[in-house]
Amino acid sequence: MAHGRFTETLVAAAKACRWVIVCGMMLSGGCSLIAQQAAAPDLLKQGFEDPPNEARPRVWWHWLDGNISATGAELDLAWMKRVGVGGVHIFSGGGFREPLVVPT
Repeated sequence: MAHGRFTETLVAAAKACRWVIVCGMMLSGGCSLIAQQAAAPDLLKQGFEDPPNEARPRVWWHWLDGNISATGAELDLAWMKRVGVGGVHIFSGGGFREPLVVPT
């Protein structure tokens, strides 16, 4: 009879040990998941602070009657890049008799 109780106790201990091992494995996996999730907000914040070019806005840039200078275009492009514009679509319109800016 003592042998039967010992076996039952050993089986119960093995089941408890198995439970502890399974719980430990789940917790360690959970800790890893928590660590990964903790790093995710930094990537999200970084994506907002410095988005990739494909996520940046594009703008229409109208040049009417050739009313543009190389220096002005360079300054405008530098400003657009500085404020986060990802690209431009240049539209050169004209022929509508718009007034030209003439240096005085």
